[in-house]
Amino acid sequence: MRACLAVLLVGCAAVGVVVARSSATASAASRAASIATTVAPDDPNIRYTEYAHRTITHVSAVFDRPGVANGNGIASPGARINFRTDALRIFIVLTYTFACNAPGCGHFSVERDGRLLTTSVGSDAVAGQVTYPIAMQASPIPHNYSVIWPYGTQMIFTALQLEGGHQRLLSPAPTRPSPLYVAYGDSITQGYYASAGTTHTYPGQVARKKGWSVVNMGFGGETTVPSDGTAVGLLNGSIVSVAIGANDWGTSKPLATFLSDYNALLDAIRALQPNVPLYSLTPIWTGVENSPNAQGLSMRDYRQAITQIVQQRMATDPNLHLIDGLTLVPNQLRFFVDGVHPNDAGFALYATNLANKLH
Repeated sequence: MRACLAVLLVGCAAVGVVVARSSATASAASRAASIATTVAPDDPNIRYTEYAHRTITHVSAVFDRPGVANGNGIASPGARINFRTDALRIFIVLTYTFACNAPGCGHFSVERDGRLLTTSVGSDAVAGQVTYPIAMQASPIPHNYSVIWPYGTQMIFTALQLEGGHQRLLSPAPTRPSPLYVAYGDSITQGYYASAGTTHTYPGQVARKKGWSVVNMGFGGETTVPSDGTAVGLLNGSIVSVAIGANDWGTSKPLATFLSDYNALLDAIRALQPNVPLYSLTPIWTGVENSPNAQGLSMRDYRQAITQIVQQRMATDPNLHLIDGLTLVPNQLRFFVDGVHPNDAGFALYATNLANKLH
């Protein structure tokens, strides 16, 4: 991950291991697996959505986010696998390529017929292959399922295991809403430290409130990089938000360079999507508001620079909008984990306030 000021970087908090199948149920799980039907990742009745990039083979489905030179690009927050089945018991086989060791970073969620079954499945401290039960029912009733990828680790999909019912996936695979929200930013957009994973991030919550699909293009430690705008524009979103700048303060980027980079970032998005509704968010409140960086600049200076740039461009760009980040999360430490990253309550407020401003 990109080096940055410690207060703005993803921490490596020690957390307990969540065991996929306890020893008490290991033999039962083994028997279930032995009579279950295994569904491969290339099954035509699986629909993959809300990813920036995917690689699907018979043995694995891998999601990543190319085009941004940041180690967090191997994570794919909010990517989904969607399928329909009447199975009585559903297991998912996954491989964590590394233990991310931050609260909520490896937790994924499951929806049935559009409603969350659980907001926290998986582990923040496991590396290697694991199998998790994700849904059970008493009668073989067909349902639509969606498994929602975690925000902070690379999780490879290996297989589904179906027991009971027809023991296969049903056609057609469920679809997702056509409006696509693309949220670009740093670790706050990516979702650190949402305790229950991606469903508690602000992009995930905004999409749920608005009835949209979402691609999360938040990268921990990211500064304003002009070429990131190309990666964002290539996703062809229906609506785009840009929430960047905190790490520019944290890395003491000169203000003139920041102004140039931010303008070039917007230029890159507009080159590919000249008319898409584009919302520029200034950085939210932090606990370091009055601390100067090595340039002698405060976070306020970077907010003012964004405001200046966007207001100037709005004169000739009717689809560009400015949102004051200070209106999204109250300037109270009780809404933050570390004075920079919102906690679950802070993310909930962020999402509610932002959703009301996106149209």
